[in-house]
Amino acid sequence: MSTIAFLRAANVGGHQRFRPKLLADALPQLQLRNFGAAGTFLIRAALPEAEIRAAFAGVLPFDPQLALVSAADFAALVAADPFAAEAEALGAKRFLSVLLEPPVAVPPLPLDRPEGDGWQVRLAVVEAWYSVSLRRGVGAGVVYPNLVEKVIGVAVTTRGWPTVLQVARALEG
Repeated sequence: MSTIAFLRAANVGGHQRFRPKLLADALPQLQLRNFGAAGTFLIRAALPEAEIRAAFAGVLPFDPQLALVSAADFAALVAADPFAAEAEALGAKRFLSVLLEPPVAVPPLPLDRPEGDGWQVRLAVVEAWYSVSLRRGVGAGVVYPNLVEKVIGVAVTTRGWPTVLQVARALEG
């Protein structure tokens, strides 16, 4: 069974830099397919989680924070297509935040920041391994980029919905 790997805080602002293609080449046993520069990988090899984590740690020049999600869980989320109609109606973009551990706390949802009609970020759902948020360009840029981490109390790594759909298409093929 395939696994999706999400690196946290890699290739962001010059922090924890690596080349995804070189990483994939260095780990042929994982049968990796890379999506973008942020560290999103489809792992085709059916290996135990500990072995996957050790493989990444063995070749990266930093201690990787890695979230691993089963292909089945990922496909179920994409099939549910959460908040697609709402995002379109509001002119918002959807983001998936993958939790590195279960949430510490979940506030009443949806949670908007700032509150009111001028919200920029809406935390729409939080589950055991993920959250979905909506972001829209209202005002002078996004002022709440780390809302998910702050309100649920755990580290996350976030991807735009287009990346989520790319991975989903690869799972089907």
